[in-house]
Amino acid sequence: MNNENKKERLVIITADDFGLSSAVNEGILHAFLRGIVTTASAIVTTSGAKQAAKLTQNVRLPVGLHLDLFEGNFDENDEGLFGKDGYVARALKAKEIENKSISLSREALLVPPKPLGEGVAKRDLPKPVVDKIFREFWRQLCTFRELFNKDPEHLSYHWGLHQMPEVFDAYTRFAREEYIPFRYGNQYIAEKPDFHLHPDIWIDKFNGQDNIKEEHFMGIINNLPEGIIEISTHPGFSVRAPQYDYNHEREKEMSVLISPRLRKEIDDKEIKLISFKHLHDHKKQ
Repeated sequence: MNNENKKERLVIITADDFGLSSAVNEGILHAFLRGIVTTASAIVTTSGAKQAAKLTQNVRLPVGLHLDLFEGNFDENDEGLFGKDGYVARALKAKEIENKSISLSREALLVPPKPLGEGVAKRDLPKPVVDKIFREFWRQLCTFRELFNKDPEHLSYHWGLHQMPEVFDAYTRFAREEYIPFRYGNQYIAEKPDFHLHPDIWIDKFNGQDNIKEEHFMGIINNLPEGIIEISTHPGFSVRAPQYDYNHEREKEMSVLISPRLRKEIDDKEIKLISFKHLHDHKKQ
């Protein structure tokens, strides 16, 4: 980022999981139209993806692709690589335990996992598996283009793929090859990718019962560094759906994101809300 840009605080507020369900879709749209959300990140493997695309036809909501290996239905999954109980999910769970990390707080990954099974690496996934993950990324990009009739505004990922360096490398390589801005968190990956179209900082601390409060988000806003920052969120309307472990919390997030007080605080501090498209104007030379 250039020096002039470093003098200001430019904030992307992303609503993840667009396409997960109609309740999540409508909640994200509400947080965009009435609140401070500036972009949505769409899952295209789930049942609500078509409705999500339809909702954007008459709304200028920027939408990126939320790459998913765990949540939805996968066209090529004969070997059981993907899904909540798939090979990749179990390897990720093993990595979480190995790293003693708390970055994955989703209940779906905290249930007792199936045995890892022969060949599931605790440190690195085999290259053939990584190659299949890369091809799955490509399939999801093609699906996104079919649904939304455009390229995604950005790339992000569902759950903690940053804990698996070989998968994160595939993710950044995919972003570079397609020349799409992408989510990057230096708190997880110390070495910066060689592809520069990413925010300076990713803040992923607005989730979980203790953090879904207006005062907590105020604290984030009041302590922002200079540069381009992404704050990820998960708004939505709540429904009685046992298959979704993160449910009522989404409506709490949404209520914070539409708070007039929060909007005023952002305006008073002269923080500029942007989307990932802004990165193209500030790319490194």
